[in-house]
Amino acid sequence: MDIDTARRLLERMLSCAKAGGALAAECVWCGYGSRSFSVCDEALEKSHSSISECLGLRVLDRKHRQGVASLYDIDDRAVAVLCENAFRNARHGAAEDDVVFARTQPAVPAVDLGVYDPELVAWDSREQIELCLQMSRQARALDRRVRTVRDASVFIGWEESLTINSYGVSCQSRSTAGGIGVTLLAEDGGAVEIGGASLDGRSRAALSSRPPVDEAVARTVRLLHGEPLPTGRYTLVLEPEVVASFFEGLAELFFASNVCKGVTLLADKMGERVASPVVTLVDDGRMYGGMGNAACDAECVATQRTVLLDHGRLVSWLSNLQYGKRLGTISTGNGSRGLSSLPDVDVNNLFVVPGKRSAEELAAAYDGCFRVTELMGLHTIDSVSGDFSLAARGLYHKNGVSRPVSAVTIAGNLCEFLNKIIEVGGDLRFYDRFGGCTMVVDDIAVAGK
Repeated sequence: MDIDTARRLLERMLSCAKAGGALAAECVWCGYGSRSFSVCDEALEKSHSSISECLGLRVLDRKHRQGVASLYDIDDRAVAVLCENAFRNARHGAAEDDVVFARTQPAVPAVDLGVYDPELVAWDSREQIELCLQMSRQARALDRRVRTVRDASVFIGWEESLTINSYGVSCQSRSTAGGIGVTLLAEDGGAVEIGGASLDGRSRAALSSRPPVDEAVARTVRLLHGEPLPTGRYTLVLEPEVVASFFEGLAELFFASNVCKGVTLLADKMGERVASPVVTLVDDGRMYGGMGNAACDAECVATQRTVLLDHGRLVSWLSNLQYGKRLGTISTGNGSRGLSSLPDVDVNNLFVVPGKRSAEELAAAYDGCFRVTELMGLHTIDSVSGDFSLAARGLYHKNGVSRPVSAVTIAGNLCEFLNKIIEVGGDLRFYDRFGGCTMVVDDIAVAGK
């Protein structure tokens, strides 16, 4: 379905919703496409491609109840079926007097956001498969300890969407995204490690210019023969991917929806210093090429750059229309929803503002540090109390020598941990929508042997 046909269909849907008594309505059309290939030890193991489209409708009925419905089989009855289902689902909802729909047309970005690359869509399947085979061969050739390349894969996807609401506000978008990755098994003298690396991007050039093979091999073999550290307190040097994952796990602490529900330990700390002064945390929906980029969010509100932590001080929440209203503020352009769910809050591109020194300079500057390459169990962090206990692996640096570390646990409280960050590196890197830099955290309890 082309965009003009989709627009006419959505306008019919709005008319149907209004005729059914909706106080307000919002409808969405999405068209998707994807291709993926996976190689295991130089043999094509998986190949998949798909093209689909779907419709979604959200209504606010006369009793101020919201209802949503979606449909993937689009035929002549699609409009009637969606309206019927949305109103039926609304009857099971609770009345809310603060539901808000966008009433202002979002401005078109003044600059290209770097979210669509026609060359990625046109990338020949044979070339994608050959890239997978090359990554598999290169990984095995780089180090004799690589026994198996379990997965060398490429994924590309593209999407076009149109959202229109009953106030005449609309948002149209077109985007591409992809990823390549390598997962391998390394073995040496009875020690076995499984690891890998991946790369995300919006363009073909971003994906094909530097496949992450060297990184995958280095990250895996460096952890062979890992042993626990003696139990004690250490200076931690967290790698960028660890920091990105860490703040991904903490992102919900900054959601206005969770503030309203009382399920974030930051709820009553607006304006206070909750982290070290070296930490500035930003969400930006309009940074060039960002995986979370969009001109507007799921509610047709323009995205923006929002500073959450300004040199450690909590200065903003991430909000959508409804939760922004509940807190007496406005939406930050972070409205998010699936076609079958009500609006909530999510990040666009969340990252720590980088400092100056490189990872190598930081590791050398903090002799006797534990360089953390992996944290496990981030989903278990208590968002109300802040208590955590996480398994960790990495490297111990002492007198210019590094040795692998495994089977240790890092425990503490988020508030204390955030305030013990003493330096942020200059090596910002994104992992999907989350960006991290090397980060130094002082005096952290590590349980080992």
